[in-house]
Amino acid sequence: MAKLNLLYPAIKAHFGGWLMKEATESRAFLAWFLENYYHLDEIDIQDSICDRNHDKGIDGIYVNPPFETIEVFQGSIAQNTSGAFLGDVDLKTFQGSLLQFQNSNSIKTLIASRQISPDLKAILEREQIGDKLDSGYKVKGIYITNRTKGSDAIDYLKHNPNIEVWDADKLESDYVPIDKTVPINTPIEFDISNVPCMEYPIGSDLNMAIAPLYASELIKMHGIENGELFAPNVRYWLGKKTTVNKSLIETIQDKPLEHKYFPAFHNGIIVLCKTLKVENGNKITISDYAVVNGCQSLKGLFDNAMGITPDLKIMVKFIQVLSEGDLVKNITYRTNNQNSIRTRDLQSNNHIQLRLQSSIAKTFKMFYRISRGERPDLSSKDVIENTLIGQLLLAFDLSKPSDSHLIDNKIFNTDYGKIFGRKEVDAYRVIALFDLFNVAFESLQSKITDKGFASYTLTRFVFIYFIRRVLESDDFGKKFIENPKEFVDAPKKRKRLLYCISTIANVLAIVLENEFNTRNQGDEFFDYKSELKNENKVEILTGNVLLQYNISRNIGFMKSFSELWKESEKI
Repeated sequence: MAKLNLLYPAIKAHFGGWLMKEATESRAFLAWFLENYYHLDEIDIQDSICDRNHDKGIDGIYVNPPFETIEVFQGSIAQNTSGAFLGDVDLKTFQGSLLQFQNSNSIKTLIASRQISPDLKAILEREQIGDKLDSGYKVKGIYITNRTKGSDAIDYLKHNPNIEVWDADKLESDYVPIDKTVPINTPIEFDISNVPCMEYPIGSDLNMAIAPLYASELIKMHGIENGELFAPNVRYWLGKKTTVNKSLIETIQDKPLEHKYFPAFHNGIIVLCKTLKVENGNKITISDYAVVNGCQSLKGLFDNAMGITPDLKIMVKFIQVLSEGDLVKNITYRTNNQNSIRTRDLQSNNHIQLRLQSSIAKTFKMFYRISRGERPDLSSKDVIENTLIGQLLLAFDLSKPSDSHLIDNKIFNTDYGKIFGRKEVDAYRVIALFDLFNVAFESLQSKITDKGFASYTLTRFVFIYFIRRVLESDDFGKKFIENPKEFVDAPKKRKRLLYCISTIANVLAIVLENEFNTRNQGDEFFDYKSELKNENKVEILTGNVLLQYNISRNIGFMKSFSELWKESEKI
């Protein structure tokens, strides 16, 4: 694996789109960290960051209910790391910032401060940090830097265990790129002297062994902590906040009486290996191995090792594959599809998704991805994620932009039929909404000064809802909403549509910028991370934006969609 380059400015290349979304390098650094090491989803990352002026030395806050911790982040990018070690000065300063998190009274004092970042204040109130501190939540400091810990920092951390440092060495050792495929070659043994084991050879190039193994032995497998063990697993570690992983943690920590029943309600773990030996019913030995299904379980067990009892066993299927190739890929792909983790995956074989995938490929030569890990070889410009389309359908068709972040709970669960199960949802509607989204994103990025607001996930879908409302006020726009086929069934028509929507979106973005600035005047603060999740507040915002937009149209500054469509004949 190529070494992770953490030197400045090379480190910025890892930040990808976060550098644009988060505007400052320090915000992008923290966002990159939360994505790659905490494995949070996009909206949780955005909600956690508060790195602005007057942030009281706090760049981000993440509440972790399963562990009852409030994790406070501070990031530091050193532009010259040559011979520069992290000492104890920065850590002492950070410790001073953490002292602000004592109890509800200290949080009230912090919130009342005249010099406090609006983002920080919003997180403290939104996450009810004071109440959580009073209820027993512990504060943990997470310091992230591209420097390496020096001796002073190491000594300081020995006496201040409430601070955890992710320095260059730890960032490097725990980082796993998505294209890593090298198996773990260190041999490992498992005791099967007191458990049943079945060996099942399949042909000359495939052998299997199945046995319930002690969890205490499984967590000794190499590569769990840094993720190398799970390189072929298309889902990797999904984080501590998922329902499945919360349930696993609770079972390990709070329900030890259930440990002996674990093999009955757990799907098991699948390990691919090049060497597999079952010796006299006493032990299983493997080498050159990787876990292709069971990442969530092993990572959860590893992180909660103190709660494991001798009764906790997990069914493990070892598959010895002697050669690389399609067989390995098929086993990896099929075992992950059989054991779905997200509701999106549960719907991946649904006839609606399969129909859309086929028709989009046939009509527009685009790949409609319906499950995670599918066709990773394709460029992002050639892929349309079905999660994005679900969000767009919910925001545009059903006029529910404030719910567009509820991918698991609504889009692919309770409201799946309402969103996807309609005759109107075809390849043409998907492409039309995909084009609208790309135009809207460009307008937000170019016209909105606050890049955090411009790139916030819900901002995009509320903005799509603005466009919907503008279109429905125009007779020709209503035709687009009802059946967008005639607007995208030819390349020239798609180009004309992009021209019309881009013109509308640019004006809407200017109006939204004015509304954003108005709400942030003086002591006022627009807590968009909270308000955009509230349907009533979204409607108030929409009303304000459309009122100003319609004024610009009435005075002749802006043309209607019908007029723009006619005008677009010339392009």
